[in-house]
Amino acid sequence: MVDCVLVKNIKSVIAKKFNVYSRKVRRWVRHLEEEDESGLEDRSSQPLTNPNVFPPETVQEIITIRKERKITCNEIVRELNMQQRTVSC
Repeated sequence: MVDCVLVKNIKSVIAKKFNVYSRKVRRWVRHLEEEDESGLEDRSSQPLTNPNVFPPETVQEIITIRKERKITCNEIVRELNMQQRTVSC
């Protein structure tokens, strides 16, 4: 597909032919131009960082409380002074 784009340079037509969005075609062409063939390999869509992730100590504390004391998520939230949505029931 990328070869077709490089030769004809009609991304929208190529996208329709391969049943993908033209934005995806542009991205693949850019990856090929920037990184050669290795740029076309599968990539993870997972972000490199997540600022909303709890520290491992907090996660372990929640797990410990749940196992040892069998209290509800509302009680855990109050005890650890957290927001309600951060601890699932």
